[in-house]
Amino acid sequence: MNFNQKILITILSSISINSFASELYLSVQNGKDSNTGTASAPFRTIQMAAVLAQPGTTVQLASGTYTENLKTTVSGTSSARIHYVSDSKGGAKIIGTGTEVAWLNNGSYVDIDGFDVSGSGRLGIQNEASFVVIKNNHVHDIQVSGGCNGSGGAGIVNSNYSAPDNDIIGNVVHNIGTPGACNGVQGIW
Repeated sequence: MNFNQKILITILSSISINSFASELYLSVQNGKDSNTGTASAPFRTIQMAAVLAQPGTTVQLASGTYTENLKTTVSGTSSARIHYVSDSKGGAKIIGTGTEVAWLNNGSYVDIDGFDVSGSGRLGIQNEASFVVIKNNHVHDIQVSGGCNGSGGAGIVNSNYSAPDNDIIGNVVHNIGTPGACNGVQGIW
């Protein structure tokens, strides 16, 4: 090994593995946020992976119940999207708490694929970014605990009318609020 190779190895070993990670793994059963996010040392919370995701990252969630409200803000690019994927369709269950949104996405070029989303808030998945694909999700039992107000509620909503080119495909949405009690509550908006 020459001198330049030793320097390169020293530099690479001092950089976090997540700086180059194209895949981050999560497991609510055996993950810890102090782990590296690899398949053998997964994170526990989606929020931890969302902070570390970069363009081209796939965030793989193992089946289990993740009780957290998410805010994803990092954007991918047109050639390197960020993918949030449940390892089995509906296996990763996200239960939001409080009166607002279970999953708020502000990152463009993001895919949200295959989750089971429920909770006490008024929104299941809210998107405010562009070029986002929300697909194959099961959004249900959103309780609209904040009550009926001018803000309404929805299972899935694109709430930024100036954010173009979003797709909502193959989702199932039901039991959003109390039927007939809130005029401003929709399945998909």
